Amino acid sequence: DVEDSLSVSKRLLQSHPRMTLHSQLDDAHIYIFSHWVIKVILQDKSISSIQNELIPYLVKAQFRCPEDLKEEKSK
Repeated sequence: DVEDSLSVSKRLLQSHPRMTLHSQLDDAHIYIFSHWVIKVILQDKSISSIQNELIPYLVKAQFRCPEDLKEEKSK
């Protein structure tokens, strides 16, 4: 999932003028979750991939209220 180009804002460069970017790093797929996330995994047996299903779900969940998430899962 490496992009050919990377855009960096001027403001970020002004804040951090010395920056080193590496593209040869690997994702170790080590995740640390709160207990409530483990409960979500145990309740929703359809989640089969942390990287492809759980992480996107958690990213979306941070912008929604808990009631909306319950309704979405029940559909």
